[in-house]
Amino acid sequence: MVDKMDKRSIRKLYLRKDPKDPYFRSSLTRLVAIGNPYLTFILHAMFRDVLPGIPCPAPFGILMKSGKTISYIVRRLMGRKVVLEAKSESEELYSNKWNESDYADIMKFLLNIERTNKRLLFVDQPFIRNVISKISEAEKARIIRFLEVSPLSISIMRTIRTENLTDTHLAVINLLKAKTMPYEEGFRYVHESNVDFKLLKRTFLKSTFSQIQKYFHILVDFFPEMMFGIRKPYSNRMQIFADPLSIPLKPRLLCVYIPACIYFIRRKSKSLSLVKNLDVLIKTIYIEKILSVSPRRYLLKKVIHQLILDTPILVKVIVMRRFPPNLIKKMVEYIPSFHLAYELSLKILSNDPSDSFYEELVEELLKKYPTKSNVKRFQACSHLFSNSLLERLKYLTETV
Repeated sequence: MVDKMDKRSIRKLYLRKDPKDPYFRSSLTRLVAIGNPYLTFILHAMFRDVLPGIPCPAPFGILMKSGKTISYIVRRLMGRKVVLEAKSESEELYSNKWNESDYADIMKFLLNIERTNKRLLFVDQPFIRNVISKISEAEKARIIRFLEVSPLSISIMRTIRTENLTDTHLAVINLLKAKTMPYEEGFRYVHESNVDFKLLKRTFLKSTFSQIQKYFHILVDFFPEMMFGIRKPYSNRMQIFADPLSIPLKPRLLCVYIPACIYFIRRKSKSLSLVKNLDVLIKTIYIEKILSVSPRRYLLKKVIHQLILDTPILVKVIVMRRFPPNLIKKMVEYIPSFHLAYELSLKILSNDPSDSFYEELVEELLKKYPTKSNVKRFQACSHLFSNSLLERLKYLTETV
């Protein structure tokens, strides 16, 4: 005899389902007699066709308006073998029968069910909207106030005025609203709405809902600088994004906001997103700005070095466009990635041995990186170079 909430036994009863069978009828009667409203509701949903006398406890009758929701809940609870017809009971049975408190209880029940049944919201959205519409704004705000952000709770948030939302809920709604706008407009809206990045990052990444976790990508899309290691957005970030050439010459800001601005430009403009060398252009402009102000070591080592690591072709651009000769020693000394300039500089010098800029650059690079392969490359074309250069590097070439 089945006299407890045993899923396996209830499934067996469902598959057996013979109203003339004394065992079947007595087992159901004993289960109903337990008095568990949730169990009785499940039994009503599963067996109402064969035993119409099974009651549907209040306020679960509200759920009987949605055959799809009932079918989904029962199947998720009892297993795939239990397939109910998505049949809704007549609206007339429930017309004016339920009050706001009943609808609020059902919404709490659905929010609880959603924790382990992540797609509940999408089963019958018109029904969900109807339930939400029956609850007052103050009650809706109380219901979701301390709950985890979920697809269903977001549906409720959308129906509540902003002044009744918590900071977290308001930030979520503003972010999702921005997502529906053109990128640049949404970007500005997120900033003007004071969306708290850290608050939403914590909310999204700690969520047990995969859909909510994916919202983190939307968040980062509107805060591109966070992709590049900054702890919190710069106070004048909007001025920088409005004019990408206005980044202050500070290592941390340059390393973060140069790539962030490139991302922003590509996102806001479809035509510019197709420009392959956009990043090279913007980075070159900043490198030349840095080199024009007699930069200190930290700007060379922390900014230009990092830009070259991210975009190695910048070495070729820097060498071809030249830079102040008085910076050659600093460039070689403080930018480790600048060793890539040796081969190109040597080639240019071979074509024009009288060019003092490339002569000094080759000399400093070879002195800094006197590897066997570098020395051999130099020796292969040394007959083209000035005697003074050969004399200065004699101590290196004779040891190889």
